[in-house]
Amino acid sequence: MECDSDNKLHAPLVAEAAPRRQRCAQRKWCVRAWRNKRMRGRAAVCAAGLAVAFAAVALTALAAPHHRHHHRRRHHRHHPAAAAAAAADAVDEACVDHAVADRLAVELGSRLAGWRALARPAGASLLLDRGALAAGRPDGYDWRHAHQAVTNGYDAVLTDVKAGGLEPPSFEDVCDVAAPAAACAEACLESRFRARDGFERCSDGARAAFLLAPDLVKACLTPETPCYECVASCGVAAESCRPVRVARSSG
Repeated sequence: MECDSDNKLHAPLVAEAAPRRQRCAQRKWCVRAWRNKRMRGRAAVCAAGLAVAFAAVALTALAAPHHRHHHRRRHHRHHPAAAAAAAADAVDEACVDHAVADRLAVELGSRLAGWRALARPAGASLLLDRGALAAGRPDGYDWRHAHQAVTNGYDAVLTDVKAGGLEPPSFEDVCDVAAPAAACAEACLESRFRARDGFERCSDGARAAFLLAPDLVKACLTPETPCYECVASCGVAAESCRPVRVARSSG
């Protein structure tokens, strides 16, 4: 009975405390929810900030090369002399005496190919002679035989020209080969000459090849070689001839 009376006495207190505990629990839950919400908000702000930072870095990395490239273009645009000088540096050396090289080509034509008229440019005329350059050639001229004669006697003529003291040949006529065909033939020879070690910077590759690479010139006169086929692709070379009193080896 005593216990029952105590329970009855404390029942109102217990009943009053229950709502308080419930309110307290709700309050703690609200506080925790508010704190969690605030933490999530901070995390979202941090994530957004990192995303912006990464985006800025990516945009900077993409824009940087374009900026440098634009700067280089602007630099060359404002310094044309420097750009021209840089381009000239690649082939800025005269590797041979042009007069000697031209004299060699003329001697090859007059002594071995049977020229009766000076063909100019002499080196390109030797390479292009495939039967169409009849002016200033002897009757019954055989261009294949002439190519073979130049190939066989090349070294002897080269030795005489290097030694000097030769009398320049005299011609009554001079025949100029069409410039496009001559330039094409010289390019076939020059490109192969510059591809060799030590000759990359020669600004006079076609002339230099006659003095410094006789084997290459011989190859350009030999059928079924790459250089021979390259010269053949230059087309038929037309000549323009005129009489002269004396034409020396000016090539």
